[in-house]
Amino acid sequence: MSTVLAILTGALIASGNNGGPIYTLEYPGFVFEWLPGSMNPPVEGILAEESGAVAASPSTDGFDLRIHYWRESIPMEDRAQWLTGRVMSELPPEALEMLLMGEVSWLEGSMESSERTGGSVGLVVAVNFNIITENGSVRGRGRAYGVFTDEYSLLVYGLAPFETCGTLGSTVDSIISRMHV
Repeated sequence: MSTVLAILTGALIASGNNGGPIYTLEYPGFVFEWLPGSMNPPVEGILAEESGAVAASPSTDGFDLRIHYWRESIPMEDRAQWLTGRVMSELPPEALEMLLMGEVSWLEGSMESSERTGGSVGLVVAVNFNIITENGSVRGRGRAYGVFTDEYSLLVYGLAPFETCGTLGSTVDSIISRMHV
C-alpha cells in the first residue's frame, strides 16, 4: 500500500497538478507551479542574488529548456529588444549564423496560476525562433519568454531539433502560464 501511495504522490508532484509551487527561484522570487518532467527538479547552476540559471536534465529527444535570471530593471519600452538580445547571447555561437527570429509579441503571464489575481507576472514578451541550414531547411525550433519585475529579468526558453519539436512551444507556454511572483 505504501509503495502505491509513494508512486501516486510522486506522479502528482511531477505533473504539477497539486496547485502549489513545485520550484521557487528565491532571489528573483519567481514561483513555478509546473515544470516538465525533465526539469523536475531542474539542474541548478549558480544561483546568486545577481544572476542564476537552471536547466532541464539532458533529454533523449534533444529538448533544451533553460531559465536564467539577472538583477536588472528593464523599462517596458526596452523589453522586446532585451528578449531578442538575450536569446542571441544564450544560444551557441554557431547557431547565431543560422538564427531566424520571429516578431516579438506581448502576452499575459500566470493565466493558469493559482495566484493569478494576487501574484501574476503580468505582461511578458515572447518570441519564436528557428535555426535554419544554408539551404533554408529548419534544423531546430525555439520559443523564448522575457518576464520582468521591478528588480529582475527572467529568460525562459526552449530549443529542440526540428524532428522532435512538436510540444516544445506548449511546454514553454505552460511554464509561463503556471508561474507567479
